[in-house]
Amino acid sequence: MNELRKGLIVLIGVSALAMSACTSNPKDDKAAAAAGKAGGQEQDIEIVVEDAGQEGIVVSSDVNGGQSNQNIIYFDYDSANIRDEYKTILQGHADFLLANPKAAVVIEGHADERGTREYNLALGENRAFKVKQFLSLKGVQTSQIRTVSFGEEKPEVEAHDEASWSKNRRAVFVYADN
Repeated sequence: MNELRKGLIVLIGVSALAMSACTSNPKDDKAAAAAGKAGGQEQDIEIVVEDAGQEGIVVSSDVNGGQSNQNIIYFDYDSANIRDEYKTILQGHADFLLANPKAAVVIEGHADERGTREYNLALGENRAFKVKQFLSLKGVQTSQIRTVSFGEEKPEVEAHDEASWSKNRRAVFVYADN
């Protein structure tokens, strides 16, 4: 992990699912997803893992020339189910952790402000656990993954509307320095 702290950049190539705006047959969607295709096209996402100093390791991807943060996945209201659109991102994290057995990650689970404090802590914990479960099913050692729930205590967005709440329902990857 010290190598990462010194600025080593690790590239992991993964195939991503290109989102299709509309489909007529759900079976076709599943077949396209299984093949790593949508709309007849494959799209490659390059996952970049780099040292970010005090903030730890940042994972980002370059899709069609633009950078996007891949350390966060979002959830639907009152749900810990991992949405299909994030499975490629999670696979990229799994690939990285499998290739770097000394790397460690903390999965932070978060919820929006609706619900009781206790309920939101439990929901954040369940979201973090589902991400851990996904990674371990891909072969990542559970000793590499820790989970923590912040419930509603650390919102990404402070406003009180659906757009803000949707940003607060999340799991965040925080890579530790060993």
